[in-house]
Amino acid sequence: MKRLKIKHILGVAYLLMLSACATSLEEGAEDILMVNIKPSEKLCEFLGQISVSEGGMVSGDFMRDSKIKEGANNQLKNRALKMGGNTVFIESRFNDLKHLSSQKLNETLIGYVYLCNF
Repeated sequence: MKRLKIKHILGVAYLLMLSACATSLEEGAEDILMVNIKPSEKLCEFLGQISVSEGGMVSGDFMRDSKIKEGANNQLKNRALKMGGNTVFIESRFNDLKHLSSQKLNETLIGYVYLCNF
């Protein structure tokens, strides 16, 4: 009986560790430019709005703050790439679980995707 419980606990711990990895960049997404100033309409075509979130109440406990931020940025770039964009204007960045911990448990980004001719 104890052996069965230990296997279950180890299995759950393994799954939590796997879920604590930051989202990786897809091929081509490393070229996506992230900006904090809205791009010029003369140079850029608006493609759409996106939002992403990395971490969470469970996986956020097992990730460093830098990995949560990296994963959220990577998700944003991956989604922009799929939309055909090359630039993302980040409208807002927030941690909606900050009241639960002094650590960053998650990060949510809201952005606008553009195709720019630089």
